[in-house]
Amino acid sequence: MIERFNFYDVYGYFLPGVFFLLLIAVPLSLSASAGTSLGWQWLLPAAPIAYLIGHMLQIVTGSTFKTLVRDRKGAQRYHSDIALDNDDKELSAATKARIARTAQAKLGFDIEGSGEDHSDERAVERREMFFYCRSVLTRASAASYVEQYQGMYTLMVGLAGAGAIGAGFNAGCALAASGAVPTFCSFIGAVAIALALAGVLIFSKPNQDDSLWVVTAAAAVAGFVSTMSPKDTIGMSLPFGLTLFSIYATRLAQHRYRYYQKYFALGVYREFAALEIQNPKLPLTGHLE
Repeated sequence: MIERFNFYDVYGYFLPGVFFLLLIAVPLSLSASAGTSLGWQWLLPAAPIAYLIGHMLQIVTGSTFKTLVRDRKGAQRYHSDIALDNDDKELSAATKARIARTAQAKLGFDIEGSGEDHSDERAVERREMFFYCRSVLTRASAASYVEQYQGMYTLMVGLAGAGAIGAGFNAGCALAASGAVPTFCSFIGAVAIALALAGVLIFSKPNQDDSLWVVTAAAAVAGFVSTMSPKDTIGMSLPFGLTLFSIYATRLAQHRYRYYQKYFALGVYREFAALEIQNPKLPLTGHLE
């Protein structure tokens, strides 16, 4: 497993997991209710825990992030589909023509056309052509550049999920530390909310798109319960500040996700076209001569 650990594992799983642990550990380490403050000894087990949390963040957050975007007509489509429209200006006409010739010669697909005459069949063929381009780049060991974009947009998904859940947790901590709600009433309320959320997750089988927000609400309850002891000395300012920071980080990650997702698709096509120029027989043979 260690031999296969690569930059995708670091970007997609480990770093989001570390970010999540920091958002949770900082208020807990300063809270008297956590017992003794967290020391350096927790760093060693935190590494594999962060990696596992990163996987869970991708599962919870991945369905919330849409891979489809709206084109000029308002239709939901993939970036890899829109980029091949004749009226899209991101790729040059020469690059799109070269990719279209390859699709026709290798796969028998006619992928040329504009957004105005788009069809579901063409969308499927363009999607398959995109995966064909990725496959050729991988076999030719020429995919390292575009894989960085893939790693980065996966990182953004994990960071956004960690930020959203961390914001919920720290908001709960801030509310409890403010003392605005009586301890007994707040405990009963927190338990009721926790049970309601558990019921939603277990019995209602909500749409996966809602998973992140359900987990965020659950994190707010957990933060509230963990900080509402009268002995807590954490104060309200730190968790409140972390809440604002987490919200900002989530919004920033969402924006960068869309950027990296778009240029990942464009990068695959550009690198494939460049590889085809260097290896003219590539579209017909499917391998490097």
